[in-house]
Amino acid sequence: MDLTRMAPFELGDLIVIPAERLIIGSVGRFDLPPLRMKALVMLARHAPDAVASDELLTELWSSSASDQSLLNAISDLRKALALAGASEDIIESGHRTYRLTLLPNFDAVSVPSPDSNPYPGLASFSAADRIYFSGRNEDLGALIANLENKSPLVLLLGASGIGKSSLVAAGLVPHYERECRYSCHTIDCARADTLQSLEQKWLRSLTPSANVSGGGHLLIIDHLEKLLDTVESSESIDSLVQVLRTALAIPKVRVVALLRSDWYPRLIEFPALVALLRENTTQLLANLPAAELREVVMRPARLAGLTFELSPNGASLADQILVDAQGGRDQLPLLSVLLAQLYELRTSANVLTFEAYERLGTFSSCLARHAEQSLTELSDSDRAALPRVSLALL
Repeated sequence: MDLTRMAPFELGDLIVIPAERLIIGSVGRFDLPPLRMKALVMLARHAPDAVASDELLTELWSSSASDQSLLNAISDLRKALALAGASEDIIESGHRTYRLTLLPNFDAVSVPSPDSNPYPGLASFSAADRIYFSGRNEDLGALIANLENKSPLVLLLGASGIGKSSLVAAGLVPHYERECRYSCHTIDCARADTLQSLEQKWLRSLTPSANVSGGGHLLIIDHLEKLLDTVESSESIDSLVQVLRTALAIPKVRVVALLRSDWYPRLIEFPALVALLRENTTQLLANLPAAELREVVMRPARLAGLTFELSPNGASLADQILVDAQGGRDQLPLLSVLLAQLYELRTSANVLTFEAYERLGTFSSCLARHAEQSLTELSDSDRAALPRVSLALL
């Protein structure tokens, strides 16, 4: 078995990189000896079926070896996977057989690396970089529970930059695609053809017979506020409500609509939409508590192999950043922009330093610095159009 020729794959929340004999999990990066990695790859290739001990012995040792040798190797593999954040029962033992209790994902995997910025700045997390996404476990669990136990439609409400799009794209969509085998479709209400696409493509793809067996359909409606602020708003919203009522009458259809909280009072202008929302569930996203905010800082760094500098008295730069971030209204977008900028100033040893943090200035000014940098990168024509575009965004 040539590990160097094997592509990375996902195993639950772990990323396995056979060529580098590396496992990346929620608590960091771990090297795996070649023999253990070969055993893991064999189990992954056969999953969910079991692999006979004799087959493992032949592949791993290419000569006679005892069952005890294999037992020791599997035991060590279980421990290594547990250190990376997996459950120890991830490998199940039978009568001289072993099998993985999780199905691996061999689709193209985004591998965390110090050469790639793990912090998105003002962009949202996507399904492709979901490995970096953290801090919203309770909110994700509540969203799934609301969709499955309360109502098939949930209005996800939160301030601009609070992480609504990231929660859905990097948390909810992967869950429904991988765990529930749902087809997921996202529409952006900022696009002019939103309703036409919804009616002509998505709604027509739904049939009761297609949903009775297998997976269902998840629809994400992003930037709902954009539909509330057009000349044709009333007509557009009524059409949207009609489409949603038709879709929600079909089994295994779930819908999540994302709305900025400052637009919530405007809903009263649209009685049909208010009636639909009252029949379903509204979930509010708030600022993260301290423990989850720490994960937003630490998890991407651990996965990408970055470290935060320690001061002479042993205090971590990460602790200082978290203290500075507490209590701010826009803590998440500011924190994300700051960490993205700090990454660009990392040392050659991939250390995020106090000197770089001080060079960036205060925590609250990082967004202004980001805006100034973006402004300098605009062409003369784009800069001239900026006042008109800014007014259109208000």
